[in-house]
Amino acid sequence: MLFLGILIIFKITWLFTINQPFYEDDLNQNQSYVTTLAVFQVASLLFDFLLFINLLNVLYLKISNFKSSRFILLISCIFQFLVNIGLVQLINVSLRKSTITDQKVLKFFQQKISFFIHTNSFIVALSIVGIYISLIEIHEYEKFQKILQKFIKFFNFFCLLVIVLIFASLIVSIETSANHKKYHGVINKNVFPILFAVLIISSIIILKSSKIYLNPPRKLNKLKVEEIELSKLNKTQKSEFAKLIQFNHKTNPGIDGQAAMALLEAYSISPLKGMKCKVLRIYKDDIESNLPTYETYKGWDALDKQNLIFDDDFERYSSVETLVEDAKPLSKNQLKKLQKKQQQKQQKKQQKQQSNQSTSFFNNETINTEEDYEKAKEFYQKLISTEAISLLTVIEDYDLTNSVEGPFGKFLSYCFGVNSMTRLMTIRFGLLGFHWPFRKATFYCSSTKKPVARSAAVMEAISHWNSNLNAGEKCSIILNPTYANDHSSSAIEASGWNTLPLPSSHVIDLRPYKGKSLSFYLKQIKYRNIDTKFSEDSGEVLEKFEFTTEDSQDLIKLWKNISNKKSESGKHSNLINPNEDFIMSMGEVNENKDRSLLFLKVNNENLASSVLYRLGDTITSDLQGIDYSQGKEYKAYFVMMQKVIEIALKEGKNFVDFGPTTSKPKLDIGCQSIPLKGAITAPNRFLSLCVKFAASNVNV
Repeated sequence: MLFLGILIIFKITWLFTINQPFYEDDLNQNQSYVTTLAVFQVASLLFDFLLFINLLNVLYLKISNFKSSRFILLISCIFQFLVNIGLVQLINVSLRKSTITDQKVLKFFQQKISFFIHTNSFIVALSIVGIYISLIEIHEYEKFQKILQKFIKFFNFFCLLVIVLIFASLIVSIETSANHKKYHGVINKNVFPILFAVLIISSIIILKSSKIYLNPPRKLNKLKVEEIELSKLNKTQKSEFAKLIQFNHKTNPGIDGQAAMALLEAYSISPLKGMKCKVLRIYKDDIESNLPTYETYKGWDALDKQNLIFDDDFERYSSVETLVEDAKPLSKNQLKKLQKKQQQKQQKKQQKQQSNQSTSFFNNETINTEEDYEKAKEFYQKLISTEAISLLTVIEDYDLTNSVEGPFGKFLSYCFGVNSMTRLMTIRFGLLGFHWPFRKATFYCSSTKKPVARSAAVMEAISHWNSNLNAGEKCSIILNPTYANDHSSSAIEASGWNTLPLPSSHVIDLRPYKGKSLSFYLKQIKYRNIDTKFSEDSGEVLEKFEFTTEDSQDLIKLWKNISNKKSESGKHSNLINPNEDFIMSMGEVNENKDRSLLFLKVNNENLASSVLYRLGDTITSDLQGIDYSQGKEYKAYFVMMQKVIEIALKEGKNFVDFGPTTSKPKLDIGCQSIPLKGAITAPNRFLSLCVKFAASNVNV
């Protein structure tokens, strides 16, 4: 290392002595020789200096690649700037002192010189911008800012453009140097290829070092994803996961854990053809680590506010382990003492357990064997390592041409749609949420001070998991819908997903009207009660919690009336059409009566229907259907909305969500327009670029 430092000082000193002519009688040979020596000397000096810095870093400084790349970027840009100035000087000398007699050759040579000068201007611009970038300090979390990301892409593109121009100049200069007969009178022609080659190498170093300095830092030990079957968990195990969802009430606002788990299971067993639902567990692989990687990742430091340390949740629970302490098995010695005291009681429970179910939750009183203990320990480890549980709704054959209206959409559908020969615009579409009701289905389960960073880590993990699936299971596109003010909406860009505007949902806030009647609510919002004729004709409002085949068929029949009307107008609002079997599956896992069928009847005939979904503080009306032959006379659509509000008031719900369609009647009855934001990603790079371009040009 000492020898290398002395060699660098010697080369710097010797560099300034290369100014005396070696061949007095031949100016061309003298200048070429002197310049060649200077170029090789400067190039060797640069690489010796870079080697010296790297050795110094490895042996003594031990700074990160992030900081060393910044220094290399600065040195490379300065070197390139100086070499480029020397090249411009040589070009000027060559143009002034060349002895070309043929005017055509001279004109062509002047055009080459002009191209060289234009290339030099790009090189100077790159060097100046590179020096500026290396002098400013860019924090790791700032690299996720949208404006900086655009600048990084521009700089990388500009650097590649400069490399292409230098390479073209190198080819031209080689041709000039090799053609001795045509360009015999050109001085310094043998030096140009050497200088352009050195500039290409320095530009590549600039591109590489700038990528290391400007790109976000790599994340190690990312979250993992696995598919789980809720039907194989028993009731107690599901309730433990429900506890975790309920505990995260700020990142799962208004969500009831039991209702969420029940709806996830109902979707996972739904038999709708063309749709498959997967329940995903996103978890921390390194259980022994005190903090998950997203909490220590510096690139996401600015995503969350730092005042979350004073939240009530962290005063109440020190960790998730405290919340699910009942699921943690005792140590083996403690178990032995407990088993001696309750031996007879345990034997009875064990016999009942073996007769009732094969897979059961293991608590401290039912652990009798080494196998029981290992199973209980495994489940507990899964419980405390879970970061989130999510539902991925997979639409096997989604036709992208449905989103294109008019004659052009019909043409695309005929040529590339799901019923065409090519099926080029038919993809496997993934929705990270429920289709009915249309909302996100990611429920967070861990205690964290950085909920936005956790959302980014969860979406990143799901995207990576999907990319590694087999071609027959991989989703071409995944959409994650969320409210614009939700934590996950702030994590979209950091997770590597693209933002997609979605139509606003319409939600009524009933908190000011707790304990009040429907008539009081309508009076407060100055809305006329329009169920007069419906009541006069002895109209019935029937809410059913038992999902029968007959009721499911009636609901689908009425739903098709609205769906067909939308299709006739060229609108396609569904990813897939439901059927009677799907409605029946919504009645499964419904012990807490979270879902129900609502019918409006007059003279024992159905006027309108809908499915009511309850997820904690919110009730959602979806899959609405109507009989247009009588519905218009009784204003069934508006009566249905009033009855849903009435049910919500009686049950003490805080919100009623009527979904994103038909905004005017919903706003008239007191809804607020709540912006929705979608996060969208695609594993294929080309499709990802198309999705990114399309998403940036969507106006809602």
